[in-house]
Amino acid sequence: MHQTPAVPTGPPIERVFRKGQRDRYSVVIDSEGTIGKTHCEYELKLSALRPIADTPDTLVGAAFLDLREKIEDTRLPYRKQFGSATYRFSKTGFPQDFSFGGSDVTLLAPVLSWYLPPIAGVGEAASPIAETVVDKIRIGGAANYKKVSATTGTVKLALFFTFEGKPAGDDDASFESTSTFETKTGTLLDAQGTMKGQGGSMTFHVKRL
Repeated sequence: MHQTPAVPTGPPIERVFRKGQRDRYSVVIDSEGTIGKTHCEYELKLSALRPIADTPDTLVGAAFLDLREKIEDTRLPYRKQFGSATYRFSKTGFPQDFSFGGSDVTLLAPVLSWYLPPIAGVGEAASPIAETVVDKIRIGGAANYKKVSATTGTVKLALFFTFEGKPAGDDDASFESTSTFETKTGTLLDAQGTMKGQGGSMTFHVKRL
């Protein structure tokens, strides 16, 4: 008996922003590299600023606040606000206009865990991610979606980074995360993951407050 092969379905979750929506997150990062072990804690505030005309996208402001950082046993000066950005959030995909922020790569990398797949793989199959370029770094990979309950679902993300102008190899890095979203609104509830590269490794945990 001939069976039609299963095909990926549409977006399992889509972002829906309320007017004036504001979300607060705690972010904890532990990293290890050439300068030793580092522990960071900060707060991320996301504010829906306005819809973008003639698109389903939303302009979202991001404020990076209350950074507390320690390298080995040395506490660094507290920073009330250490960064701000505006991101374009589509219904799915990565936050657009994202940048690693130069020297703050470790602090900003958790924002990648906001990724929502535009299609759902069949069963346990991973959906490939269309390659994108951020700060001259090519990003590709795959994502798995799984429904957890009537109101939540998880996205497991596996990314690889290839630095432009350099051959694949020691300079490459990888990123993995597991993120829990509200299925009705696409709001991130919790995310945790790792990033590894030639310069060291990090783990992170993002939690909605």
